[in-house]
Amino acid sequence: MASLDADSLFSNVPLFRTIDIILNFVYRHPVLPPPKLPENILKDTLLACISEAPFRCPSDNLFVQKDGVAMGSPLEVLFAQAFMAHVEKEAIKILHTKPILYRRYVDDIYVCVDDLQLFEELRSNLQVISGLRFTVELNKNNRLPSLDVMVDGASDAFITSIYRTPTNAGNPQRFKTSTTQRTKTHALDDQLG
Repeated sequence: MASLDADSLFSNVPLFRTIDIILNFVYRHPVLPPPKLPENILKDTLLACISEAPFRCPSDNLFVQKDGVAMGSPLEVLFAQAFMAHVEKEAIKILHTKPILYRRYVDDIYVCVDDLQLFEELRSNLQVISGLRFTVELNKNNRLPSLDVMVDGASDAFITSIYRTPTNAGNPQRFKTSTTQRTKTHALDDQLG
C-alpha cells in the first residue's frame, strides 16, 4: 500500500494541453456523439473562461491568472479531473503489470502493488506524462493514512478507521475568520438562490 500526491496540481494544470484533452474527449469519444456546439466555439469559450478570467485577491487587487487554474474558478475541478484522468490512463496503460488496486481522488492516489519496483514505475510514468512531481507515502506496518482514513491491510481484508494528522488540534475553522466577507456573502446568496 502506498499513496501519491501531485504537488500543487491546480496551479500546475497545463491549460492548453487540458483544453485539448477535454475537446478530444467531447468531440472524439468512441461511444458518445459530439454536441451540436462547434468545437472551435467550445475551445474559444474555455480559453476565455480559464485564461482571461480576472480574480480579486484578499487585498482587493485585481489579477489575471497566468499559469494553472485560478483557485476558486468554477472550472478548476473540471480541468484538474480531466488532466489527471488523462495522465493516469496513459501511465497505467504502459505499465508492465497492473496495480492490484488503484484509486484516485483529484490529486491523491491510493495504490496497492505487488512490489516496490512496480510502484516506482507507476510514479515515474505519472511524473513524465504529467510534468508534475508526486510525493510518496509508503505504508508502515501495513497501515497507511489516506484522505482522513487509516487503512489497515494487515489482515485478509482492509480495515478502515478515522485518521487525524498529528498536527490536528481539533479546532474547526471559524466562519468569521476563514475567508473574506465578500466570499461568504456570495456563498450565502448562491445557497439561498
